[in-house]
Amino acid sequence: FALRQMLLDHTPVSLDGLKPGLRILQFHLLHENGPRFAAQFLESDKFAFSRCLEVVTGTLRWWRAGYDPDDRKITDQEAVQAALWGARLLCQWRAAGFEPFDEQQVAVCAETFRAQDLPLLQRHLDFIERHRGSLRQMFIAGYGACSEDTQQRYLIETQLFYTLDEFSRVNMTLFDSYDPKNGLCNLDNTDLAYFAALTSTELRDEMEKCTGDKLPGNLLCASDAPQLSALSCR
Repeated sequence: FALRQMLLDHTPVSLDGLKPGLRILQFHLLHENGPRFAAQFLESDKFAFSRCLEVVTGTLRWWRAGYDPDDRKITDQEAVQAALWGARLLCQWRAAGFEPFDEQQVAVCAETFRAQDLPLLQRHLDFIERHRGSLRQMFIAGYGACSEDTQQRYLIETQLFYTLDEFSRVNMTLFDSYDPKNGLCNLDNTDLAYFAALTSTELRDEMEKCTGDKLPGNLLCASDAPQLSALSCR
């Protein structure tokens, strides 16, 4: 109940645009999966963001047929922002000993999110757009396996997430020219692979090498991130 309040009921007005993504996140945490799955999100700050992002983008890209049309209108940018805000709340809540946050506490955290996290997130999104092709080829070459290559469909899967011990699935779609289950064409999860790769120093170096560009500042969503103390959230 406390988690639902933080994600939905206490969402500051300035972040109202993230509510559709947050509804998806809380639905998966509290309804689609049991307590053990939800606990996994709370056990590791390091993977909180990429796990939240997988839930939100997975709904939009794989399971969209079962969701309300208003929720399916979320843009990729809104989905990433909602996942990051949800992860920030989870990490801060964990750091505070899972004591419920009231509206004022959430508002203070939201100001930090808007002033610091959103601009940094945008720099990462811009980096992905500049180098999407190179990044995709890097993930394919190092961690990909072609599952289907026909005139009707080209499907490449990746074991990157399993390698990071971040997700339960061994294989995850990296690129799919046509998914007959949901009718989507050119499904591209390079962004999801990128944000997961940020959790690895080795992969960060590899991404800089393959793009010839320096990554934006660390999008701290890990245990070494500066946590807001219980007092600073009050």
